[in-house]
Amino acid sequence: MSLTESIDALGPDAIHRAVHGDRAAVDELLRALQRPFYNLALRMLGNRSEAEDATQECLLRVITHLSSYRGEAKFKTWATRVAVNVILDFRSGLARNARTTFDTFAQMLEKGRDNSAIERPEDALLLKQAKTQCCRALLQCLDGDHRVAFVLGQILEFEAADAAEILGLQAAAYRKRLSRARAELTDILSRECSVHTAGRACACHRKLGGAIASGRLDPNRLEVQIADLAQLRTRLSVLDQEHRTDGLYQGDEQPDLREQVLDSVRGALFDVGTVTS
Repeated sequence: MSLTESIDALGPDAIHRAVHGDRAAVDELLRALQRPFYNLALRMLGNRSEAEDATQECLLRVITHLSSYRGEAKFKTWATRVAVNVILDFRSGLARNARTTFDTFAQMLEKGRDNSAIERPEDALLLKQAKTQCCRALLQCLDGDHRVAFVLGQILEFEAADAAEILGLQAAAYRKRLSRARAELTDILSRECSVHTAGRACACHRKLGGAIASGRLDPNRLEVQIADLAQLRTRLSVLDQEHRTDGLYQGDEQPDLREQVLDSVRGALFDVGTVTS
């Protein structure tokens, strides 16, 4: 099931009732939007705290501007376009630029690698968490335009025409941007990542000790619940390189926004006594 299917399930009645302040309808919209918005923000910003703050802004912006939705586009497309603009502008455009280069990232992978480490079954969840964090960090090597193209197409699984509309592009221009983003990610993954391409030097178990020691990975604060890294490697091994890249990211669990963050959004909406602009 794609991340955006909950939005597809929303009917015009729910939107109409939300515009007119129906709390149950507002909550229905928040529930439908929170997961795709949070996963978009998380991939664009790479940091859970920043992603939570940005998601709050996205939800508030959409709900308080519902009266401007005219039904000329799909609600999912309209709402996601609002969210993309909020995230790209978040904290003075933090997501618009690459935070590092692919070459620098490759050098970082080499540091702290323990080539004598073995992959232990009892570390399965830690290894999946390490893989997930590494993939998110790698996205930060793309500039914002290419990162959002990849996230919309390969993680949120928008059709090219809808993703192009969200970004204000022609479909051909969007497909070109997505192809370039995928190619750049595939290049470094096929050279470095043993989950993506068997036999490469960077394996999650070789980086695990260093990640824990540096505090980048906290064994007491794991997002993942499914320890399927071995199965993922097997699934990816039969695909061509670019489809392995897609599968590597689609194999991540897609987290929900924490309930206390949603409660903050509800409080902000109803404290001001209105949900329309």
